Amino acid sequence: MCPSPATLDQKPEGVVTFGSTSCKPNNITIIKECISKENEDPSMKIISNGRIQDPELIPYFKRNNPFTCGTDKWQFHYAKRHSDALTNFNETNKYLVYQCRKGSCAGWGDRIIGIITTFYFTLISDRIFLIDHTNPTDLENSLTFNAIDWRFSRQKQKLERLSSKYSDVYFCVVDKPLRKQFEFEDFRSLLSTDVEFVLFNERVYTYMHDNPKLSERRKELGLDRMSFFDIFGCLFQFLFKPNQSMKDLIQPIYWNNFKTHPTQKVIGVQIRTGEGVGEPPRLLDTTKSAFWSCIDQVSARIKQAAPNNTEPKIFLTTDSNAIKEYARHRYKDRLITFNTEIAHVDYSASKGVFQSTLAEFMMLAMCDEFIISRSNFGEAASMLNFNSRYKIPGAKCDVDPPEFELASGHIIIKSFKAH
Repeated sequence: MCPSPATLDQKPEGVVTFGSTSCKPNNITIIKECISKENEDPSMKIISNGRIQDPELIPYFKRNNPFTCGTDKWQFHYAKRHSDALTNFNETNKYLVYQCRKGSCAGWGDRIIGIITTFYFTLISDRIFLIDHTNPTDLENSLTFNAIDWRFSRQKQKLERLSSKYSDVYFCVVDKPLRKQFEFEDFRSLLSTDVEFVLFNERVYTYMHDNPKLSERRKELGLDRMSFFDIFGCLFQFLFKPNQSMKDLIQPIYWNNFKTHPTQKVIGVQIRTGEGVGEPPRLLDTTKSAFWSCIDQVSARIKQAAPNNTEPKIFLTTDSNAIKEYARHRYKDRLITFNTEIAHVDYSASKGVFQSTLAEFMMLAMCDEFIISRSNFGEAASMLNFNSRYKIPGAKCDVDPPEFELASGHIIIKSFKAH
């Protein structure tokens, strides 16, 4: 008998809903006896001790390439320093804490980019990194720690005796003085207390990574060989892995929808319109049509490269029910999408909304190619596994240019200041 909390119900036309079900042919479950057949390719073996193996978010050969994630030096050095600091508390240690407890922390894309920026800031400034995320729920209810234990709650009592301050670093490219400080000056001078609580919402680490005044520090850490395009995925992999409840959601979708065959390709599509969460419109009708054209172009290219393989599937995440309905009509059984409430994590206090948002994010990140809006949600997911991505800010289907391009930057606070 399959336990209901660990199941998902596969609806027609690739729609996935959360719910409890029994073990029948249309159901996806993580228990071995509910899997009708293991894949014949040994490299795709999915069952281990009665549970589905974890899909690789970042392939091993990529994350262990020194030209992708830098040398192992920074990973081993920081992991040891972090462990020593938490095991043997010393008041001389300094801390940098990403904090999201109440009020606006922006959407998940902004949050995870802010977390990665904070961690990069920590590495450069030789501090200890922690996360204090409880809005609307603890982050570890979906993502747990990987190489280091970043949970602020475990260190809170110790840190209360130290001096601290809170800073908003909601950044936008128009904030030229702040950009200049991160890009050309030694921004470590911004940190003045033992415990600094910060809230970033943009990829400020790209400016930190190119800052000429910190080139020796990057070389000392072993970060100098890492491209800023790869930083996000490498640091995410170091910090996070899905906890069991998240695995129970994403593993069945991955093995039963994404990887029905070893050669199956999935195009990840993220279309942010603003419609479903009451925001001003973000896309023109001509821009929406550009997504369908781009999907068809990328699909044709994938099919042309491997004519004997099945057509690529399409994983769609969007805040528009109308777009979902049109996509179901257009792509039929090629479409995979969540049939969950359309919501924004900054506008909803629902723990369920937060978890389903992170599940969609993780599934989007595991796609083979990406077609995304100018939105940090799609940006962040597409940066996790280093695959090709196409942006649709206008009406073209162009591969992301090599130069760095900021996302929407729709939240602006113009200074780094204590509150």
